[in-house]
Amino acid sequence: MRVTIFVANQIQLAQQRLNDLRTQYQLTAFVSFNYEKVLLPAVAGYPELTIPFSQVEGEPQGATFIGFKEEDATLLQIGYAFEQATKLRVLQ
Repeated sequence: MRVTIFVANQIQLAQQRLNDLRTQYQLTAFVSFNYEKVLLPAVAGYPELTIPFSQVEGEPQGATFIGFKEEDATLLQIGYAFEQATKLRVLQ
């Protein structure tokens, strides 16, 4: 029971931190490169979408867009717009 309460508290804290940042900076989404700094959104249960855009020394590179609760459609629109605007994806 104590573990369940701890986990619920951590989820709530993560959501509050991200929501505070959203309000403070008037954000629609966050972006991270190469899937760095995504632990907080993962704990919060917020959607993430990674768009691959290149390779460096054979290692894939990508932009990870992080949305907010129940805003999956907005996140998909942002990812699609990024992909269309950059045309960086290389198909092999």
